Amino acid sequence: MAKKVINVGTTANDNSGDSLRIAGGKINDNFTELYNTLGGESGAPLSIVSKVMAGNGIAISAATGEVLITNKVATVNDLGGIKIGTGITVNEEGVASVGVYQLPKASQTILGGIKVGDRLSIDADGVLSADPGAYTLPKATGSALGGIKIGSGLQIDAGGIVSVTATEYALPTASPTVLGGIKVGSRLTITDGVLSADTQEVGIADRLTASDQTLILDTSGRISYPGNGVHQQTNFEQIAPSVDTVIYSTNGNYVRAVKIFALVEKFTNGYESQACEIIATIDEALNEIYVSVYGITYTGVAPIATFDGQYNPLTFNFEITASPVSAIDTLNVRTQITELNGTD
Repeated sequence: MAKKVINVGTTANDNSGDSLRIAGGKINDNFTELYNTLGGESGAPLSIVSKVMAGNGIAISAATGEVLITNKVATVNDLGGIKIGTGITVNEEGVASVGVYQLPKASQTILGGIKVGDRLSIDADGVLSADPGAYTLPKATGSALGGIKIGSGLQIDAGGIVSVTATEYALPTASPTVLGGIKVGSRLTITDGVLSADTQEVGIADRLTASDQTLILDTSGRISYPGNGVHQQTNFEQIAPSVDTVIYSTNGNYVRAVKIFALVEKFTNGYESQACEIIATIDEALNEIYVSVYGITYTGVAPIATFDGQYNPLTFNFEITASPVSAIDTLNVRTQITELNGTD
């Protein structure tokens, strides 16, 4: 409503102004409107601002009358207002919140976080380090990738490239003691690195000659010894007293008869010698050998050795043995097989 003004007349007591009742009504109407406007409706206390003060980050235009309140922009040092940007939300109660950030895992294409694993360490400043002694480079082999040391004949440049030094290798000539190279000569061929010899034809011969002895090869492939050809000659073999010593064995060969010349010598208690021939024939059915000694010639008063034959069941061989006559003398025996029959 508009303000109600009391008519007080032109002069005092001229009876031209409002009566006391009308004037009192106007006063009541004006106060009622003020009370309602200032929050004191129905006789409640008035909510009157007596003083306006500006706090941190707020500016006012005046302390009384029409007051304009302005919010300052927030800075590092000043409290003020902000605008809500990306990643921040404000609810109905004015509470600002930031969404929970999830750090991605680091990869070859993504920048992210890691966990400190084996052989790694991180200090209080967040510096990540690797254990320098944790890895041992293995030696390179034909099947394993690894490290090498540069030896003779090799060189390595600043880029880590290994090369063979430019020195010519001289292949040595092969010999019985030296591994080396050869040139392919006559009657030899080489194919894909494989060396081969030509097949050599051997002439047909019916006898072999060694010194003054001749071996004859008959049509059945059997070798025989003509005349008094020596088949085998042994060096001196020592015979101990009272011991039967084998001087001939068939050694697994098929033998029907053998003729042996034997020379026996004694050097203890004076020198004596004995020469004789031994003929033996073999009975495989009875596993026996029959021995005959003849032509015994000796330098002492009696023969110094005796001879016998037997079958050895452990070796399956027929054997001829010699034994000293004396119980104290040691003998030396040399034998020559002069004839042999029945060998394959």
